[in-house]
Amino acid sequence: MLQSLRLLSATRAPLADYVEYLRQVDKELPSLHEIFPKSSTHEDVVEFHASLCTAMEENAYPLIGFKVLPPEYEAIRTLRGTQPVCFPIFSNLFQRKSVSVKQDRLQYIEPAICLEVENIEDCKTVGAASLNTITLSPSLGVSGSRFPFYAPTLTAMACDLDGCVSVTKGCSIPLDIIKGDTWMTTRFVLTHNEEPIQTGSPRLCMENPFNAVVTAAAYAKAIKVDKKKSLFVFCGGVCPRTPIQAGTYAFEWGRFGRLTYSVLP
Repeated sequence: MLQSLRLLSATRAPLADYVEYLRQVDKELPSLHEIFPKSSTHEDVVEFHASLCTAMEENAYPLIGFKVLPPEYEAIRTLRGTQPVCFPIFSNLFQRKSVSVKQDRLQYIEPAICLEVENIEDCKTVGAASLNTITLSPSLGVSGSRFPFYAPTLTAMACDLDGCVSVTKGCSIPLDIIKGDTWMTTRFVLTHNEEPIQTGSPRLCMENPFNAVVTAAAYAKAIKVDKKKSLFVFCGGVCPRTPIQAGTYAFEWGRFGRLTYSVLP
């Protein structure tokens, strides 16, 4: 407890700078090493995210969900990780209408599967996660490193929200009108200016996206989120991330939806 209090006290001032940065305020960001936990323990990452959630809530940017990256995710493997990485997504990062490669310092775009979950505290098993997931939709996320190059450690990657700049989702489809798990076995295509550039599958996220919901539920409990809220879980790793270019991207998922997103130069 004392260690947590020291961490919160030590990071409060620089954390405020980080919150300003996430709000897209034109302000120079101090060294991330002054903001993020010095240690690499999971507990310190959880404490940082809990403090960040509180600070963002105070600035009227509440938590809207979590993104979960599977152990097979390229950046996790590069950093020799063996466990999924989970981090919060806030309202100011959600459904941004436009982004710019240059202005937002973007590097990648990647698809995800968005699941809307009720009673997330009850999602302790895949079965419970399935029962409490009410809708699904295609999602696209754009990111860029706030480090000089890339996050040097898994701790830095998680604390920096994997460089998330914006997450958008398409129209929600109620799960109760979908037959079985056909959505999990239906592949999708990512296009750029109507040209196919990647294919992907929901199964690539921990073999079953409901495993990602279980991971998010455990993380929500750890950082003590409001249990009454329905939250989105963005299941990442379903398709290789792609270097971003200006133009129009589309997530083509047949009967499960289509999502387009325009990126400015």
